Amino acid sequence: MNDVDRQITELFERNQPRTRLATYREKLEQLEAVTKLRPKRLAEIRAYVTERLDTAERIMQRESWNPDIVQDLLEESRRALINAVHEPNTLRGAKTMAAARAGHRARHGTTDDKRQHWDHLQAVVDELAATNPALSWNAIQHRAGQKAGVSAKTIQRRCKNPKQS
Repeated sequence: MNDVDRQITELFERNQPRTRLATYREKLEQLEAVTKLRPKRLAEIRAYVTERLDTAERIMQRESWNPDIVQDLLEESRRALINAVHEPNTLRGAKTMAAARAGHRARHGTTDDKRQHWDHLQAVVDELAATNPALSWNAIQHRAGQKAGVSAKTIQRRCKNPKQS
């Protein structure tokens, strides 16, 4: 890379963060219009982003400054602005996921409940195999399913063949 190319690259690297800084300041001013955040939360985000942008600006005013530090500060600001705009959707999504988990627990039980149920199924299979040693695995599955109130496929998926263990 020759001297002219290096100078152009340095100029671009110095000006690109300045452009991003100005853009993020504009976005910060528009934030109230594009988001439905509570005023207190909006003030917190404004303070956070403003602090980072001011720090980045102070660093860039020095004669020699590290572009990596400025890039990190600008990236943090960008993420905060994006999160602020999407925060209501994120919160709504989190509530939906919590409701879905609660519904799943109500319908299917917790992991401990399921483990207890599967242990009961295995006990039914073991009892049938012990009392009727001539039954095939397929017949055990069907009878155990009928006895436990589940399908033969559930027995096949959740239980081990006692004749093979």
